[in-house]
Amino acid sequence: MIFALKCGSLEKTQDARRKTQDARRKTQDARRKTQDANKIRVYFFHDFVNDIASLKNYWRYLDEDIISNLEWDDEDPEFVFATSRVYLNQELFNKFKELYLKDKSRIYILFGDEALEADLNIYDYALTFNGDLRDRDRICRIPPALFFNFHDENNFTHQDALNKIKNNNLKFCNFIYSNPNAHELRDKLFYKLSEYKRVDSLEPHLNNVNTKGSRNQGNWQQISIELKSNYKFSIAAENACFNGYTSEKLMTSLKAHTVPIYFGNPNIAKDFNPEAFINVNDYENLDALLAKIKEIDEDNELWAKIVSTPWRTEEHIKYYEQQVLNYKNFIKNIFDVNVPLADKKRLPVGTWASWYADWYFDNMPVQKQGLDLKLRQAARKILKFLGLLNYYDKKFK
Repeated sequence: MIFALKCGSLEKTQDARRKTQDARRKTQDARRKTQDANKIRVYFFHDFVNDIASLKNYWRYLDEDIISNLEWDDEDPEFVFATSRVYLNQELFNKFKELYLKDKSRIYILFGDEALEADLNIYDYALTFNGDLRDRDRICRIPPALFFNFHDENNFTHQDALNKIKNNNLKFCNFIYSNPNAHELRDKLFYKLSEYKRVDSLEPHLNNVNTKGSRNQGNWQQISIELKSNYKFSIAAENACFNGYTSEKLMTSLKAHTVPIYFGNPNIAKDFNPEAFINVNDYENLDALLAKIKEIDEDNELWAKIVSTPWRTEEHIKYYEQQVLNYKNFIKNIFDVNVPLADKKRLPVGTWASWYADWYFDNMPVQKQGLDLKLRQAARKILKFLGLLNYYDKKFK
């Protein structure tokens, strides 16, 4: 009897404990639902971004207060970010189109991670490399050095540079590219410099060595630095001549302590010290450029002076810091929880705006990334097998 009473008492205690736990769980669930209701739902179109953590990494900067308010949502996001990948991947483009035409009340933002201008008939806001665009609070520049994780300054002394020349059997120049569809001047630089000395092409495009680098490898930037460090010069040519767009091509060349032969951003001198590289835009033609390269190649002191020059002056650093501050404030403004979503819309509303959006999504061609490159690479292999590759390069390039 005593045992039965004790068991009954134990069951009541356990039952009370379960009720307490259930009540606590319900309270936690209610609190979580309230918190989730205050979350900002976002979606970001990119192969490398599939959750909030990867979004933070890709953006290079996200304040922790902002991060804590974001929730990944690929079905009904409030904020939709498109990147260059939308125009290279049909599946991503179709999903972007579906979201856009289904609900135009969302906030649409271009994150221009390549040489892209912003179409402000489609996007409420745009982050782009072009720092000269202006439209109220709708546009902000992506600081290239921030995006490509370039936070170093040159610690290479003049003597370090001279020692590098003395103690290493440095080759002349490298060319590391896989994209055959870039600005035509990139290939012209390769062929022009090859008239003087051999230029090693280390990636698939125009490859002339037995080994090849690959952008698909994990830490590609570090691999690129290591490859370039064996050369006196690096052809650092962007895929486009685009105001404000400076990619890792220049930055990895600087870190490798070579002399970059740079082409791309017309305003490159705003971001980096022009004394630390050769700016192709400064020369009237390629013959004049080659003459300068020969001069540097034949003068170790001159080469060492360029390689040991600060990559950024104090003015460049101040300019960069202001750009980063603008970038941070722009993102904070977009995600300001005190401003209703409807008040953040910037796109025009009405007949022509609607017609334009319909036309845009019906007529936008989506590039099949990689197909043209693979065809060109296959053609070059066939020409090489037939012994006609050198003839083709000389005849048609």
